[in-house]
This record gives sequence, structure tokens and C-alpha cells, in this order.
Amino acid sequence: MVNRAFFESLNENEQATLRVAAENCVTASRGLSRIIEASDRGLAGLMNKIEVTALTAEQRTAMVEATQPAFEAHISENLDATALELLTLFREQVAAANADVYLD
Repeated sequence: MVNRAFFESLNENEQATLRVAAENCVTASRGLSRIIEASDRGLAGLMNKIEVTALTAEQRTAMVEATQPAFEAHISENLDATALELLTLFREQVAAANADVYLD
């Protein structure tokens, strides 16, 4: 990640070099992630060491109802309108994720 003003201050060749470097970093990062996931430090290796609990839809709803009032108060009292917009977007994404079935 770089600052937009910094990036735009670079000439075309420098911007192209930075783009190629970023693409290579993404490729390397994905490779490292695959190596870690295949190792005993990946989820498969951890499954014998930890207990994973997937909440039911009802449990997730209860958690939302228990925590959201305090969270909303904090956002309203301490942050700006952009934070409220991000909160709305976050809620939409959470709702979409919760509609999916996972960890059956």
C-alpha cells in the first residue's frame, strides 16, 4: 500500500515498476498462505488442538441484539458520518455472510 499522492507523483515507469512489484507480492503472499495452510500451522493442523464452534443463526441474532446498542452508541458518540456509512456497509456484508451455510 502506498499513499495516492506519492504514487501519482511518480513517473509512468516508476508507477509501472510499483504495480509489477505489488502483483509479485500478491503472488508470493498467496504462495506463503498455501504453504502455511498445508502445514501443521494451518487450519487442518489446528483442528486437533482447538475446538471450533459455529454459531447457529439464532445464536448470532442473540449476539447482535446483545452487543449492537453499545456499539452503535460508541460509533454515534465518538466517530463521524463516514463511520456510520462504513457501519452500514459492514452490516450488509455480515448479513450476506450469515446467509451462507458454513462449518456444517
